[in-house]
Amino acid sequence: MLSVVILGFLNLILAYVAFHVTVHPIGKKTKKWKIVALKCAIVACCLLALILNAVQYKVSEKTASKNASKITDLLDQVGGLSNQLTQSVQENKDQFQKLTTDFSTNSEISSVVRIGILKDEIVQKSNEVNSLLKEYKIILSEPQNMETMRQERENLLAQQNNKDKSSLLQKQIDDINAQKQASLDAETQRENQQKKEQEGLLALKNISDTTLPVFNAVIANLSRRLEAFANDYKLNSTGSFPSDPPTIYSSHMVTNGLLISGTDFIGLGTNLEWRCVFSTFGVQIGRSAYRFNKARIRMTVTSGDTNDDSLLTIQPFWANKQVPKMPGSVAGADTFSLTLTVPGGDTNGLNLDEGVPFTNSTAAIDEAVRHLIESRDQSSPIPKAH
Repeated sequence: MLSVVILGFLNLILAYVAFHVTVHPIGKKTKKWKIVALKCAIVACCLLALILNAVQYKVSEKTASKNASKITDLLDQVGGLSNQLTQSVQENKDQFQKLTTDFSTNSEISSVVRIGILKDEIVQKSNEVNSLLKEYKIILSEPQNMETMRQERENLLAQQNNKDKSSLLQKQIDDINAQKQASLDAETQRENQQKKEQEGLLALKNISDTTLPVFNAVIANLSRRLEAFANDYKLNSTGSFPSDPPTIYSSHMVTNGLLISGTDFIGLGTNLEWRCVFSTFGVQIGRSAYRFNKARIRMTVTSGDTNDDSLLTIQPFWANKQVPKMPGSVAGADTFSLTLTVPGGDTNGLNLDEGVPFTNSTAAIDEAVRHLIESRDQSSPIPKAH
């Protein structure tokens, strides 16, 4: 452009000179050397124009080369960032698969630890992607070409894919939280069940502490009398109690110091009429706890055969419906009933039905056992020794 302007300017000057030199106003011919000088000047102007064009071309070529190099560098940067983004997305995918496999299926790892690690991984990968996207957006501020537009589209697809993976990961975290809550609920249920069983066990202990001394006093009283009869009549004492002398604390009616439903007997020789069977009722051992009905807790002493037996029943009278569950509290039974039913009704005056205080029961128990033995002696007297 510059050479064209200079050349035009020189042509104007030469045209002016040529007009005034070649055609003189008075009609004289111009000298030859001036004509030669004019031609040389024209040639010089042409050469100068060519030189200026060449210089301008070189400058334009250098500028174009610099611009092309700059564009190439920008495209390389876009390509590098795109590769980094693609690699990061692939790493996210691989690590996501590994994390979900390791932490979602491994129940030995605490659910709290699993959730913490998964969340940290999400935050870390999200920060990396955001950093790459920030750099990528800076590059996109430059004029875009088709390659950068393609890279941008791939980047958006990668973002959507990563978002989908994050949503799936969050779902697995929610599942872990749900499993954790279910475990907590199950643990709470177990604790409540254990608490209930402990309360029931404590209530049964209070009942046992109240009733066992009375039941044992009946066994001890009757056992001493039968032992004396065995010595007097030269008979053998029989029984199923593991201990000698018999005691309820070492019997099939007590386990671990707690009253349960069970049976034992003592007797004289092989005479079934003089076999006394002790039975306790109202307490059953379940799979993991004791089950008992307080209103049915009692001990019976049966003597004689099925059609001619005497029945002594010892049953606590519960003053209130709820058995206290705190250690050291009274079980709620202040008195117990002594009921004796003998064959023939009450014609012989041996039947009993009375309430007895727990704190003063010795005399009443002794009377009930004596009536039981008298009823047996009336129905089936002990044969005299020969």
